[in-house]
Amino acid sequence: MMVMPFIAIYLTDQLGWSKSHAGIVISCYGIGSMVGSLIGGALIDRIGSYRAMLHSLWVGGVMFMSLVFFKEFYSLCIMLFLTSLLADIFRPAAFGSLNVYSKPENLTRSNALVRLAINLGISIGPLIGGLIMEYASYDWLYIIDGVTCILASLYLYFFLENKESKTPKKRSELVGKLAIQDTKYLIFLFLSMISLVVFFQIINVVPIFLKEFHCMEEDQIGLFFTINGLMIVLLEMPIIHYLEERKQVYTPLIIGVLIIGLGHLPLLMYTVPVFLVIVLYNLIISIGEILNFPFINTYTLIRAKGNQLGSYVGLMTMLFSLAYIIAPLIGFPIVEYLELHYSMEKTYTLFWTGCVAVSVATFLLFLFGRNYLDVGHYE
Repeated sequence: MMVMPFIAIYLTDQLGWSKSHAGIVISCYGIGSMVGSLIGGALIDRIGSYRAMLHSLWVGGVMFMSLVFFKEFYSLCIMLFLTSLLADIFRPAAFGSLNVYSKPENLTRSNALVRLAINLGISIGPLIGGLIMEYASYDWLYIIDGVTCILASLYLYFFLENKESKTPKKRSELVGKLAIQDTKYLIFLFLSMISLVVFFQIINVVPIFLKEFHCMEEDQIGLFFTINGLMIVLLEMPIIHYLEERKQVYTPLIIGVLIIGLGHLPLLMYTVPVFLVIVLYNLIISIGEILNFPFINTYTLIRAKGNQLGSYVGLMTMLFSLAYIIAPLIGFPIVEYLELHYSMEKTYTLFWTGCVAVSVATFLLFLFGRNYLDVGHYE
């Protein structure tokens, strides 16, 4: 998170590329992430979560550091694809490891704790990244990001016990159905992906909006992401603890979809001081994220019982990657198209209103489809 919030600004401002070209490059990272998620899910059932996490961290770190040598469009697309592929094998393995390192009754809280760690990184990373860009260069972002990944792999190797079998499973030893055979789960993932495409504008169009419309500098944008991460760190565990005691999964999940959409309303408050806009946007969208994201993971782990865990976790993490791919490919071209026909204010008014409308529609589909999706086991 030292790198990704600033990629769009780096490509458009530093390298002078169009928003559409920036969207393609960012989507290459997302495609690699999607492929890495599928590979990571398969590795859970083959070599175990521990070894998948360990090797993904150090190889991904080396790949991030190598990005300093690639500045051309096609080479950067290829390298970002390969880097995210190798680095994001870690994500399904990390969430899959909860079945090994967590008690069943604590699954949602364990998911929330992993997300707490992630959001601490999200809080610190953009702040450090903004300062590095302000006082050093973009190359140092790649180098420091790579070093932290390698340090994480060393920490994992020396301090976390491998509780899984050392013998890789053969294909004939895997039991239960694959996630791709679960139609209701696929529909659930599709609806979740629509919501995530709206959410991921936070790292695509939102930074550009803050820079172009509100004239914010990179270090200030880094502070924006820090505020977002800190809100989640402060609020997520208490909220999740409260909901988990009431054994609810699906209801907070779909309410989170609605709140994520409503979180874009403060961005329409053009006459309000920008700091207040940022605080309101971060507060609302953070609550939506808290209600939605951990329960997507819990829903997946519950539904995977008796089936091939890796396929379910891999498909779930691929969902996030696919949304990450689609978000810039939709967001940036829409903004560019609107800019050709309307003023900047009108452009962003239409865009943020559209984000709200899509989220409300997705919430209604979740709400009316709850019986078909067989969510009785998740309440």
